Amino acid sequence: DNFETKTLLNEISIKTKTPLISASVNQWAGQIGIFAGFAKDKPCYHCLFPELPSDARNCNEAGILGTSAGITGMFQAHLALCFLLGIGETEPGRILSFDFKKFRMQNLSLDKDPSCPHCLNASDKWTTKTTETKMAEMISMQNLAEKDHIIVDVRTDEEVANDPIAGNVMHMELQTIPMRHEELSKDTLLAFVCAGNVRSVKAAEYLQSLGYTNVCVLDKFSI
Repeated sequence: DNFETKTLLNEISIKTKTPLISASVNQWAGQIGIFAGFAKDKPCYHCLFPELPSDARNCNEAGILGTSAGITGMFQAHLALCFLLGIGETEPGRILSFDFKKFRMQNLSLDKDPSCPHCLNASDKWTTKTTETKMAEMISMQNLAEKDHIIVDVRTDEEVANDPIAGNVMHMELQTIPMRHEELSKDTLLAFVCAGNVRSVKAAEYLQSLGYTNVCVLDKFSI
């Protein structure tokens, strides 16, 4: 964690057109930023820091409170998740600044520096990619019985042994589905079930992401 590394990451971000979420800490302070210098309308890391300090002290010299790093890291991870999921104001140029001694936080917006030599020739315009996932339909056992179907039980072996489900049932634990999904038919309605309608929803939506359209969730509480 030094300025040379941050410069290298910024260069890689621009070259590979990959957004960079960078964080730094110093004593009681923390800072996080989202950068996308490859876009002509978004800043890179050096738009925020045109000149990197040559006399910056490291943690051994300046000291740092461990929780400052921990909290900043948690915010960085949270910001990364929100950015990937498209939640909140998380476009590149967002800068979060923390003062953990005075318990203050600033949420700032950084514009691209038109004279920045690191991202001066950027030509791409930033676009936010969003994906919409259709919620898997939940169906009762009574309604399912009226359809041609296969029940896919995603519970563990122990759960199945203690509470078996009658009917046309295929057992496939949730964690094995990525390796075994080709065993599942695309022509017959697949009704996923678990103990509390949580794992079954994950399984159904995973299959939908692979192109399966004939899937639903069997409401375990209707059995």
